[in-house]
Amino acid sequence: PSPAYSVFLEEQFIHWQLSRIACGIPHELKDESEFMTAYSLASPEQKNLLCEFYLCNLMLEKNTGFMINLY
Repeated sequence: PSPAYSVFLEEQFIHWQLSRIACGIPHELKDESEFMTAYSLASPEQKNLLCEFYLCNLMLEKNTGFMINLY
């Protein structure tokens, strides 16, 4: 990701997605390794967008209790 996003944010996003997969929350990617492969192949722009969606999701969950499934 661009310097605008800290490594911490990217790690938080990856941890959040992996924990959702581990909990069996419906997801397009069947397991953790499939997600990590897809994420590693994403362009820097795509990774930035995913981090932005993650931040928006945190705010949405905080305000409404609802989250959007990503990826």
